[in-house]
Amino acid sequence: MNKLAALGILVIVLAVILSASFNFTGYVISTNTVRVGYLPISASLPLFVALDNGYFEQEGLKVDAVRFESSNPIMDSLLLGKLDATGGVSSTTMLLIEEKQLGNFKVAGLQGETSERTASCLIVRMGSGIKGIRDLSSKKLLTGPGLAGKSIVEVFLKSVNMTLSDINLAQMEYSLVVPAFLAGNGDAVFIWEPECTVVMERAGNTSELLIDGPRPKFVIDPYISSGNLMSTDFTGNYPKLAAKFVKAMDRAVDFIEKDEAGSKRILGKYTALDEETALKTKLYVYWKSGEMFGDLQRFADLMLDAKMLKTSIDVTTLSYAG
Repeated sequence: MNKLAALGILVIVLAVILSASFNFTGYVISTNTVRVGYLPISASLPLFVALDNGYFEQEGLKVDAVRFESSNPIMDSLLLGKLDATGGVSSTTMLLIEEKQLGNFKVAGLQGETSERTASCLIVRMGSGIKGIRDLSSKKLLTGPGLAGKSIVEVFLKSVNMTLSDINLAQMEYSLVVPAFLAGNGDAVFIWEPECTVVMERAGNTSELLIDGPRPKFVIDPYISSGNLMSTDFTGNYPKLAAKFVKAMDRAVDFIEKDEAGSKRILGKYTALDEETALKTKLYVYWKSGEMFGDLQRFADLMLDAKMLKTSIDVTTLSYAG
């Protein structure tokens, strides 16, 4: 074989290798790497536990975890093929996106709260005159970003025949909610863990807990707050990786149920909470893949009744079958 022929064969081999290293979106992939977007909140705890306990490595996976500040950009990245999976993404956001663009993701685990196991709060500033929900009228209420923050406050207010126009709603990134409230920028804050605990710990006697668990007590019980998602491109093109990812996340849920204190310490590591504060936080209820879809359907139906959704969604089509 002459040198020219050998060079030609080498070029062909390299081309095959390179083409195999690119998926349909054009980025270079590793055969065992999963790119996961997450929020630094308690809803993402299964992801944190799986990372910290080495569950992904034990499944032969390498996880590239990317931090975001709200659910909307996570979903944008998932739909654009920049992410393969997510930690706890707002259920409101994922259902609104499913309505607009059917069939782009599967749900591989849910998080939420009940009236008995709460993870949300309405905290008011002392001296604000707020003694009940109706006292929020004309007051400045702080909450998290995106469709999730706005829409749930809207349904919450509807329970006492109020609307968003009755209050001054200020939405901001999760990392800014607590500093803003503690700095006096707002009369009340509607937020969820771990921010609930952080506010009460740092505010001292300047604030008080008005309602523990406003979402399950005034919106719907149980309240399905978020879900772990995988793109259908990922589950379709890499079914073995998807199955291993779900297995590791389900193992994390088992760990959370068995070791609450250990789970809270891990939460602190991934959310920059000091250990003392992390141990005082309330955890969500965490469900494995395939669980609680009946209650997710009830939540979707609530969104339809509240006109947040324009069409009915059959959430069973979102369940990851494995």
